[in-house]
Amino acid sequence: MRSRQRVCLTLLILLGGLIFQGNTVSAQVPNDVLVTATSNGGAIVIAVDLDIGGDLPADWVGWVIDRSTIGNCDDPVVQIGDTTPFPAGAQSYVLTDLTAQPMTTYKYRIYAVNAAGERSYLPGDAGFPPAYYHFDYASLADGYVAEGQLLDLGWTVGIDVCPEGCWEDLAFISNPPAEFDHLLGTGVTVLISGQLDADFEGPYVSEVTGWTIIPGCSPVESVQTDWSRLKALYR
Repeated sequence: MRSRQRVCLTLLILLGGLIFQGNTVSAQVPNDVLVTATSNGGAIVIAVDLDIGGDLPADWVGWVIDRSTIGNCDDPVVQIGDTTPFPAGAQSYVLTDLTAQPMTTYKYRIYAVNAAGERSYLPGDAGFPPAYYHFDYASLADGYVAEGQLLDLGWTVGIDVCPEGCWEDLAFISNPPAEFDHLLGTGVTVLISGQLDADFEGPYVSEVTGWTIIPGCSPVESVQTDWSRLKALYR
């Protein structure tokens, strides 16, 4: 969450005049949604702050938090807690994930659901794309966050993640270890543990706590960061 506070003003200035459409909702309503996940001993605590400022689709019965596992395609998506009706006005909620496993990074995301349990993205203010406020990453301690080949972005290090592992498509690595300089562009595959966060340009490794060289993989095609990629993240 540290980066979210840091970039809030920048986003408002740069994106105030742009309109981003939601994935499943045609009408935009002014809703404030914030999901924050943190480790607390042997569990992960998910805080949800909601301020519903407009009418929602009539078939939405409430919201849920779904947990997906970063880097493990075989781990099923798990709903944390029960379906909760949308509040009128501002409300805060706390959910606890007691089934999180060590060395594993999870993504916790809020969805609207209908009576059949079908998921929809929540809409937000049309003048300010709130997508990365709707999820957060957490691990009990130093979970794995990326596996792939390191790239020289000029100003920092990037990574082409291995597609077979269901890793997040990462924008960059913040404060990479000096040893990474010798691995840039070599095709060597590394497994990185640390912390994931979400920022203006998408998910990124905000802290590296460990890494190791592993057998290679076929990385996804590197995508240069530009406005088209940014818009795609929030559609």
